[in-house]
Amino acid sequence: MSVEVDREVDSTTPIPPSPSRRERVQTRRERVKTRRERKKAHRSRKYRLIRSGCIAAIAILVAVPAWSLGRVMLADNTDPLGVRVVEWARDHHLSGIVNRIENFWYTHNQPPRGGTPKGGIPNTPAPVASAAKHAP
Repeated sequence: MSVEVDREVDSTTPIPPSPSRRERVQTRRERVKTRRERKKAHRSRKYRLIRSGCIAAIAILVAVPAWSLGRVMLADNTDPLGVRVVEWARDHHLSGIVNRIENFWYTHNQPPRGGTPKGGIPNTPAPVASAAKHAP
């Protein structure tokens, strides 16, 4: 069963062959790529502004505590670095976080029981009784 279509065909111009499947897919990919590029070009400036704004805000929020912690870490004292960082955190209202971390650490890494500490138990001097009494 065939359907005949009346069309006038100029005998001097050849009818172009229909594109193959490969050519149709390639053309579709080019269209999609072009569409993606157009969307990307349209969105890129807006997204760049939003992204750079977020990065700047995060940098500012991190810079202030980093400056303060850096000054504490570079301070000239005899305390170990870990102790200085913990003291800094507690001074800057982070004691709840420090306490949770210490609680977790000491519940999972308990010190050994018994024994004597290195250097022995230090002796403390006896308290001195004051002889002077206050007048009423």
